[in-house]
Amino acid sequence: MHPIQRLHFRFVSPENYTIIPSAKGDEQEGCWSMSGALKHNFNFYLKKDHDFRVIASSSFEIRTDMANDFENEVYDQEIMRRFQAYLERYFGNISDQYFLVDSAFYEQQPIVGFDVLLNTLKPIPKHEQFELKSIQTLLRKLVQSKFPGNFRQSKWIADGLSHYLFMRYVKSIFPIIIDWKPITIPFDIIL
Repeated sequence: MHPIQRLHFRFVSPENYTIIPSAKGDEQEGCWSMSGALKHNFNFYLKKDHDFRVIASSSFEIRTDMANDFENEVYDQEIMRRFQAYLERYFGNISDQYFLVDSAFYEQQPIVGFDVLLNTLKPIPKHEQFELKSIQTLLRKLVQSKFPGNFRQSKWIADGLSHYLFMRYVKSIFPIIIDWKPITIPFDIIL
C-alpha cells in the first residue's frame, strides 16, 4: 500500500459518544479531523463511555483502554522511556507517533497463560501486567505494519517476529519471569 499524498478525514460523533481513532488528529466539540498522508491502516472506535486513557511522553503517545485500574505518572513515564528505547532499536524513529493500544486487538492473541499461571504462583503488579500487555500489542501492530500489502501471506512471519521481539523485551526488562524455574522438592522431604 502506497501512502496517498493528501487526505482529509472528518468524523462527527453523536452526543455522549467519543471517537477513539488509531491516528493522531484534532478533536473539537465532537468532531475529529485529520489531514495528511495515510501511511497505514486506519481504525476508529465509537464509544459511549470514554474509558481510554492517554499516556504521553515528549516524543510519542499511547491511547489505551487497558490501564484503567491504576494511574501512576512516574511509572507511566518510565514505561514510555523503555518503550521508546526498545521500539526505536528495532523500528527506527517513533517520535511524534500515536499508538492505539486497545484490549480488542490484544484479545485476538493474548499472552498465553498470563492471567492464570503467573498470577497464581507470584502475583504480578497491575502496572507490570499493563506494560507486558502493551508492549506485546505494540510490537504486533508495528510488525504487522511492515507487511501492509500481503499481510495474510506473511502472517506466520509477522507472528513469529512479534513473539521473538516480545520475549527479548521480557528478558531484558523482566528477567525474573524468563528465568523462573519450577521449584523442586527433594524426595526425602515429601516422605
